[in-house]
Amino acid sequence: MRRPVAALLALAATAMAGCGSSYAGHCPGVPLASFVLALTLDSTTCPTDQVSTQPFAVTITSDTASGAAWACSGRRLSEPLVGTLSGDHLQQATATTGGGVFGACGASCAVAVTENLDGTLSRAPGGAITGFTGTLTEDASALEGSSCGTPSCVPCEVRYTVVSAP
Repeated sequence: MRRPVAALLALAATAMAGCGSSYAGHCPGVPLASFVLALTLDSTTCPTDQVSTQPFAVTITSDTASGAAWACSGRRLSEPLVGTLSGDHLQQATATTGGGVFGACGASCAVAVTENLDGTLSRAPGGAITGFTGTLTEDASALEGSSCGTPSCVPCEVRYTVVSAP
């Protein structure tokens, strides 16, 4: 069974959150746009069974007074990625969640996963937001006390190019 890094983030968020908690639909800030992001694998140092290019939904929101921005996925119990918005550039929207298990690295290989989304909103001539392009990086590292077998298994990184689906 494939357990991609993105899925591990969702699993870890589930383990860390209380029953009934959900960030889905509760993204801070003012909604700017929602997209389905298509992923193209650029590189990975993670075990290949931990990698998935499955598209996912994301809503980009912002607080113009502070410059803060959030990228919230439609995954149940996932945590908003927090960054800044400078013009149309979403910078370093990041969240770290722990508790997922990399089975390929050992049955007790508990990891923390940090997701980082960075990219640019595109606009139509009238100013309406029409798309998003950028990169998604997922970094996995062993939690303290975790047994991850092969020394080269973690830490590891997966890097994707992301483009909003038409």
